[in-house]
Amino acid sequence: MNSEYETISGKVSAALLQKADRLFCNDDAGVWIELLQNARRAGATGVNITIEAVGDAGPCLVTVQDDGRGIDDFQSLLTLGASEWDGETEAREDPAGMGFFSLCRSEVEVHSGTRRVKISPPVFLGQTEATVERAPFVLGTQIRFTRSSTENALTAALERVTEFYPVAVRLNGRLLARHDFLAGSLYRELIDGIEVGFATAFEWQWNDSSEGDWNFYGARIRF
Repeated sequence: MNSEYETISGKVSAALLQKADRLFCNDDAGVWIELLQNARRAGATGVNITIEAVGDAGPCLVTVQDDGRGIDDFQSLLTLGASEWDGETEAREDPAGMGFFSLCRSEVEVHSGTRRVKISPPVFLGQTEATVERAPFVLGTQIRFTRSSTENALTAALERVTEFYPVAVRLNGRLLARHDFLAGSLYRELIDGIEVGFATAFEWQWNDSSEGDWNFYGARIRF
């Protein structure tokens, strides 16, 4: 009998990384959800966003600046399936470590603390490398990226995503409106960490079957 045993373990194939741009629908709302979720998990108390149209038919330049803890390990940005969140966040939210890759079709610049990196689509896909450089200090994390969407489309998507988001967001200096997701409840109860509301009609929901009836920190989910 052969006494030698082969050992195997789970790994992420380089081929999967090369397909990362096909793993996300890359819609505007999805990008906002992922970026704002990361800011909230980093302990941000506020997020400032600017959207600047570049020319008449060109892309928009977007800047997202939060006041959270910042980024300790820049490699975690490009490690598909890995995250650097604390144990409490891991246990409560089970983050997938894939959200930043929603930007994998954009030219992206990330600045946190005294470090900065420029990430292009080939870097996201593992085809080349990016160099992390020293830069003047910024508080929290600043992410700049390009989007082919119009300024109006990006604004409308952001307003939908932030309507029930728990952190204050300003767009071009304007504080975006936020509402209580369960406003109008006749009865509310916390069940296994989930707040549930019962009502004949909720104030900020319009009984539209396309809208979600669960709110995950601003992301509306159908159940």
